[in-house]
Amino acid sequence: MPKWVGVLAWAWLILIGALLITPLGPVCIACGVPATQLDYILGGISIVLGIGGLATQMGAARTA
Repeated sequence: MPKWVGVLAWAWLILIGALLITPLGPVCIACGVPATQLDYILGGISIVLGIGGLATQMGAARTA
């Protein structure tokens, strides 16, 4: 697997997390229900995991 695929996957996780914690937040298209507190927590966790994974992958690439 090319290295850029892993970087793209981590960046995608960060992007999804950012979309979850926007001021409007995710809204259910079918029912129009706004985001809950859990959505904001999951968004924060996604961003932290994405940044951590990206930093780990970049650090491993430098040492290799």
